[in-house]
Amino acid sequence: MFVALTLSFAQLTYCDDWAILKLVAVIALLATKCSEVYRMSDELREREREVEREIVHDEERLKDDEQRLERDVERLEAIEHEHHSYRLIVNKEEKGWPEPHIKGRQILKLAGSPPDWVVNELVPGPGEDPEIGPDQSVDLDVEAEPKGIKKFQTRKPKTNPGVTE
Repeated sequence: MFVALTLSFAQLTYCDDWAILKLVAVIALLATKCSEVYRMSDELREREREVEREIVHDEERLKDDEQRLERDVERLEAIEHEHHSYRLIVNKEEKGWPEPHIKGRQILKLAGSPPDWVVNELVPGPGEDPEIGPDQSVDLDVEAEPKGIKKFQTRKPKTNPGVTE
């Protein structure tokens, strides 16, 4: 096809009518193909703009979703704090408790210890750490004696607290 297009005007004068018709058909076909290519490139550019708009829209929606998620997390943390507004330490792990008082059996359950185990409240200073009975209640308020976050240790019934073997 391209060879025919490179013919000079002088060469065309020697071509017969059939060759000229073929050449015109080839040129028309090329013009049609070029038109299709231009149309397709316009369609591709338009589709590219649509995709860019979709990306911007998705990014905005994602940002809104992230902000909504952050607000939900903050609300959940506030609710959890309300429901676990009292802190205590059981077996060296900080725990939350929704009420100002906790019983010995609740401490065992919170610690994941068997119900026949014993709870000791760890208090600063010399002397033994008091044993908390299953139905005995402890005030978790940080201003209650001993002041601060209350600390507990669970153990098997026949072991001595604070004694290492």
